[in-house]
Amino acid sequence: MKKYYLDTSTVRQYSNKLEKFKNKNIFTSILVIFELLSGVNNEKEFFLRKSVIKNLCKSNIQIDWSFYIEKMYQSFGIKYISIESVVIKEFFKKILLCNTFQEFKDFRVYINNGDYYLLESIKSFDDNIMDVGKLYSKNAMHEWRNLNIQDKKEVKNKILENTNYLCQQNLKDLSINCAETLSISNQIINSYNNELDVYLFNNSLFFINKEINGQECGKNDTLDLLHLIYLSKGDFIISEDKIFKKLSKENNIFETYTGKEFLDFINT
Repeated sequence: MKKYYLDTSTVRQYSNKLEKFKNKNIFTSILVIFELLSGVNNEKEFFLRKSVIKNLCKSNIQIDWSFYIEKMYQSFGIKYISIESVVIKEFFKKILLCNTFQEFKDFRVYINNGDYYLLESIKSFDDNIMDVGKLYSKNAMHEWRNLNIQDKKEVKNKILENTNYLCQQNLKDLSINCAETLSISNQIINSYNNELDVYLFNNSLFFINKEINGQECGKNDTLDLLHLIYLSKGDFIISEDKIFKKLSKENNIFETYTGKEFLDFINT
């Protein structure tokens, strides 16, 4: 059964209308909560984002509380709870109780032997995600620029003719790379259940297109793409970000709606 995933851009833009997104298969994720919290950097943003989170709670839209790292482990049949997930959940609960930005900023989440995380820690989680994508993008762009003009033309033509095929072929290697990054043993790699396929395929597609055009990824692109980790083949993402509309047009793995398109759809 197809699911409909609400990303951060739509949750924010339709904050006061979230109760209209009525569908038993509609959901959002902790990644949306994470993005909302990571932008709380002053009094104005505190009240704006607290209001969005409050409205999301009132809407009773289901939230997948597995952070992206946990989704990766789950795709290999491994139960895992990340520190990031614990911290985000606590700040999510706390923002609904705080009356001022300063009160929220002073909040600490204690883990184990006196270690604690502050609001700035969530921002550092965000920065780390962006840095990984930017580093990968810069390395790929550097390799591309070192090719001579004729090689670039041949490689680009070959990729353009076979992009979807190349991305499909990359899936196995990407899942193995993911397992190695998570330090998953070789014995467990074969337990991969393909739940990351939508994310891995489109991540590959996105960066290939950037590389052959000699472009770096944007500041938020890596984080935006992570929303696809919550989708299975045939699911929909409801988003105002053009990145998803462009990717979905290049393959039939997932589909997209804007908030307006989805509301029009369910009201027809």
